Amino acid sequence: MRRAGAQNRITGARLIKDALGRHIAFRVQTLEVEPDPHQGPDIGIDVGVTVPIALSDGETYEHGEWLTGKEKARLLHLEQRAARRKQHRRPGERTSRRPHHTYDQIAGLRAKAKRRALDWQHRTTTDIARTHGTVVVEALTITNMVKSARGKLGRTAPSAGRHGAAPSPC
Repeated sequence: MRRAGAQNRITGARLIKDALGRHIAFRVQTLEVEPDPHQGPDIGIDVGVTVPIALSDGETYEHGEWLTGKEKARLLHLEQRAARRKQHRRPGERTSRRPHHTYDQIAGLRAKAKRRALDWQHRTTTDIARTHGTVVVEALTITNMVKSARGKLGRTAPSAGRHGAAPSPC
């Protein structure tokens, strides 16, 4: 680990609180030599719904499940417990700490899955940047892709518009 000194200095810090605890993120300014231009091949990245990352040369990057089987079972058990505890509370009644403890455990498991996803993303993008000279990424909105695909699965013929009129050709 590098120490703050003449070449490196800490320019800021931020306290982050999430479901797994509190963490400090330091912003450090370092003096680095100018890197040589990377002479790897050019590549394009397609981000998809079924395949997380597909490169233009045919290579794909897959990831496993974010939670293990045991963690998934634990999450399901905690969600069921939270639902049962929510049922027993009357409207306007003051809640106990028990449901909040369960909610904290659920948030902890979800935060663990999110961290694993972010770690996979950072490792994958770093690997791509190290092995390729120029990387071009397609700018798509995944939620729009999923919404449009959802309507096309069961449809065989074009349906009438909202008010019974035929859909417009544009």
